[in-house]
Amino acid sequence: MIKVSNFENATKNFFLRKKIGVLPSWFNTYKPSAQDVLDCIPIKPIAITALTMAASNAMFGVVGAVIGFCGVTLYVLLNERKAYTGWFLKPINQEVAPEVLEEIAEIEEPQQTGFSIQAMQDTLDSNNVAATIVGYDDKGPRLILYKIKVKAGFNINMVSNLGDNFSRDLGLPAGVRVTVEANIGDGLAGLLIPKTTFDPISTTQLLQFKCDEHIIPCLIGKDYLGNVSTFDFAKAGHTLVGGQSGGGKSIQIANMILSMAFYAPPSLLQMTMIDPKKVEMSIFKSIPHLTQPPITDMTYATGILETLKAIMLERYQILEAAGVRNISEYNKHTKEKMPYHVVMVDEVGNLVMDSTPAYPDMKGSKATVGDVCEANLIAIAQMGRACGMLLLLGTQRFDAKTFDGQLRSNILSTIGFKVRKSSESVMLIEQAGCELLSGKGDCLVLLSGETSPTRMQAAYINEDDISTLLSTIVQKWSTNDISGETV
Repeated sequence: MIKVSNFENATKNFFLRKKIGVLPSWFNTYKPSAQDVLDCIPIKPIAITALTMAASNAMFGVVGAVIGFCGVTLYVLLNERKAYTGWFLKPINQEVAPEVLEEIAEIEEPQQTGFSIQAMQDTLDSNNVAATIVGYDDKGPRLILYKIKVKAGFNINMVSNLGDNFSRDLGLPAGVRVTVEANIGDGLAGLLIPKTTFDPISTTQLLQFKCDEHIIPCLIGKDYLGNVSTFDFAKAGHTLVGGQSGGGKSIQIANMILSMAFYAPPSLLQMTMIDPKKVEMSIFKSIPHLTQPPITDMTYATGILETLKAIMLERYQILEAAGVRNISEYNKHTKEKMPYHVVMVDEVGNLVMDSTPAYPDMKGSKATVGDVCEANLIAIAQMGRACGMLLLLGTQRFDAKTFDGQLRSNILSTIGFKVRKSSESVMLIEQAGCELLSGKGDCLVLLSGETSPTRMQAAYINEDDISTLLSTIVQKWSTNDISGETV
């Protein structure tokens, strides 16, 4: 396979200046045949040069040969505007084909990008991206989706590899990048570009949507096409929410807590909150689903996790006695339902790295709070899903201990917010991409059973609205009506 990108760029610039031709966009990956190579050899100029020099040398000697060579060179220079064809070079075409102009003209210009459809197409062309814009969708809350038709065999992920260079050519602000959806259906790919302005999505407004198909509805926000995004926590199972500070991680955890408590009755859902930061979860202490107030003492949290592990094992005995394999089957066949129990840890990295002695009264014990808590979390992660014991873990720390061990390997659902490096994105969603997000709720969601993450914009809620919604939740479940309808 031939790779001559530097040669291509230099040659392309030269021939553009001279108006005689450019290299084809597929030159980097096309493997020429022997005939192609022969076609590249300028046989006619070489033949003319050889014959002229031979004749001049025979008639006038060395001086004649030099004069003949100069004459041939002058002949070539005078004809340099000749357009070469074939494998190696093709004629310059500075005009866009009429059908392409007509196709672009029919697309109404988006209003929130700061550049035109034609500017977008020009940027694709100047970066040798073999694709044509055929439409766009700006109904999403944060992103505009440009629909593009890609030439067969061309790798559209080339745009991601161009990175900041492509964004600069497009005139985007510093730090804003274009991301790629290689297949959006109908044989098209998509380029996602942040809008210049956007309105935050209200959590309280989205909670007006009914989610009767979910056992434990969890709210995210909206996808890049503007569709409301929710999922069933009971099916998604253990979930990790991660990202750097300010990316939207804590607000998303709040969305999940509030939506679960809003839709699911306390008879079906129980919660235990562990707060290593001591200040993140205190606002949720009034939720009627809590088995106890949010735990801020990590030594006490050690005992709680051991108790929850024991409850998990008891649940398996109940399932075995009932002759069923999981909590879903059990609840279908029994009148008294087994509640789901969600264990939430806001900063799991702080918890598992806690070096405080776990058993200070036990002489000779070297066990730490972090070690004991991690062991119990691993046990719940491995066995808890079938019996309804589920983990919701948040983190902004990306250390090897947390992400390379058994705990992470047993968590199959992830919501990744903006991170600093691609290696951190790989820890979160097992592939790069989170480092390209725009922050402020922009996230990639990869749920259990899915093969690729989905780009979404998380809903936003402030502390005042959280307090108001908590009052609504308390009032809703304080009545005898647990049907799920708002009181």
